[in-house]
Amino acid sequence: MKYFVDFEATQFSNEIIEIGCVREDGAEFKSYVNAKRKLTDFIKNLTGISQETIDAAPSSDEVFRNFYQWLKGALGWLRTHQRLIRKAAGVLMIAYGFYLIIW
Repeated sequence: MKYFVDFEATQFSNEIIEIGCVREDGAEFKSYVNAKRKLTDFIKNLTGISQETIDAAPSSDEVFRNFYQWLKGALGWLRTHQRLIRKAAGVLMIAYGFYLIIW
């Protein structure tokens, strides 16, 4: 099973403000992330994400817990690939405009 993961991030601190993932069978996960920072006009125009949306979003800890649970439920072979997912999540936390396919 392949997964396409996309992150949106703030302009200078590279904090994630949105995570989206589509599984090859069409299942989707999407969540905004409260970055606790003010978005620049550039990022608001680029992403179409408003400051109000980010302010109302759950924390990154909560979003990544939910994402992990979604992946765990989707992956029958999670025990075999736990390290990959955790490593990918750690690497992607610092990524900006990064795309990843997990299989």
